[in-house]
Amino acid sequence: MLYFFIIPCRDNQPEKELIMFFVKASAALRSAVILAIFLTLFFSPQSTKAALDRICEEDNLVLGDIDAGTMKQVKGFTHRCLIYSQSPVTLQVISTGGLTGIGIAIHDFLVANDKSQNLTTETYGESSSAASLIFLAGKKRRVSCNSQILIHESTGVYSQKMGEKLLLENLTQTAAYNNSMANIYAKVTGLPKEKMREMMAKGVILGAAEAVRLGFATETIGDCAK
Repeated sequence: MLYFFIIPCRDNQPEKELIMFFVKASAALRSAVILAIFLTLFFSPQSTKAALDRICEEDNLVLGDIDAGTMKQVKGFTHRCLIYSQSPVTLQVISTGGLTGIGIAIHDFLVANDKSQNLTTETYGESSSAASLIFLAGKKRRVSCNSQILIHESTGVYSQKMGEKLLLENLTQTAAYNNSMANIYAKVTGLPKEKMREMMAKGVILGAAEAVRLGFATETIGDCAK
């Protein structure tokens, strides 16, 4: 961030006006001006961007269950690294899944804010269930040779103690989640939505090569044929 101060000076004596400004100014104002000059000289846009890039490289891992905490983490990552930095960034997704609604929300949030299509997603080991939706948010999607991607239908929470109204609400919500997931899978892969619904109903685990072949991933990390 750059700070600019305009100090009025007459053309014939700018040095005198500047000196008088510091003499008459309060200690707090003088300190603020000195700090602003220091920030401008030593924290240029280039150095600030480099520091931000380092932070983005260190804070780019989605690990564990997908929940509200994941949404908060990804939101911070998005604002720092996608919106402000405007540089190519990588988000690593290593998770067995979690809350379907959160996975859908994170996917949409990342896609909506990746206007320059700078986001690459990577998975090592596993990006399954709700995590697969986050993985699919990347324009470039890289999968390690021994990773797997599991896609399946959303599993609602049902109980015999539920009343008929609550049970119906849960069934309706689950159906809506399944429809949203199928839309995401179909849009990213280019495969028919009906095909995605069939795969979700079966519960399909994709290896690295299969994920690339079907369009879930765009490339493997390293040569998986060796």
